[in-house]
Amino acid sequence: MIMRLEEIRDKCPNVVELLKRAKKTGKLSHAYMFYGEGSLKRELALRLAQALFCKVLDDDACGECSDCQRVAQEVHPDLKVIRPDGAVFKISQVRELRGDVILRPLEGDRRVFILEDCEKMNLPSANALLKILEEPPSWALLVLLVSHPSALPPTVASRCQVFYVGEEVVSQASRDLLLRILELNNKGWRELYELSSKLGEMDREEVAVLLDSLVDLLLERGERVELIDEISFVREGVLDRFLNVQMAVDRILFKIKGEW
Repeated sequence: MIMRLEEIRDKCPNVVELLKRAKKTGKLSHAYMFYGEGSLKRELALRLAQALFCKVLDDDACGECSDCQRVAQEVHPDLKVIRPDGAVFKISQVRELRGDVILRPLEGDRRVFILEDCEKMNLPSANALLKILEEPPSWALLVLLVSHPSALPPTVASRCQVFYVGEEVVSQASRDLLLRILELNNKGWRELYELSSKLGEMDREEVAVLLDSLVDLLLERGERVELIDEISFVREGVLDRFLNVQMAVDRILFKIKGEW
């Protein structure tokens, strides 16, 4: 089965672009959290594993080599997909994962662990997972699939790069805000201050989703990579809580207006 990242670009263009660039430049994170309803996040995780193991292409999977085929069938020796054992993700499963993570790859130089339905973790399981995320070996890449980041302790999300992967959630009101943001360099300071006030009242996850959509629009318009990277950095700061919402939105607004 051919499962390239590029094939689902239309469903999550921002995430696919960032993952492909990270793979090509060797800057993949040690842990990702994909959240949202539906099966797209699982599909993305497997396609990422294929891209990582594939030796044919630099930034994606060819979908036809032995590595790609074995990932598609979930039989690659350096891939492990872990699902809850029953209604709860048991701490024994996370402890077993901890023993697996420290083992070196059997082929190549990376191992990928995909954890499904992480919202079923109780607090002891989540704390055990946190210990793995705090000191992962260099060869390990963990992908957490969860319905919503709030289903896990904030300390877990803070150790991951978090991406929304699901159905379009941007309302018409948010679309209007995005268009106003993109036109800031042609507007006066009053417009910037009004947007700053409006966006500053949003919660962290609303801002993160809005910034995701902003990156999507910038990618479509072929905007410079530096601006896209800056927005992605600020988005992570919002979710990781080292940037407050007001500081984050002001940084982006001034950057787009060209005054940062």
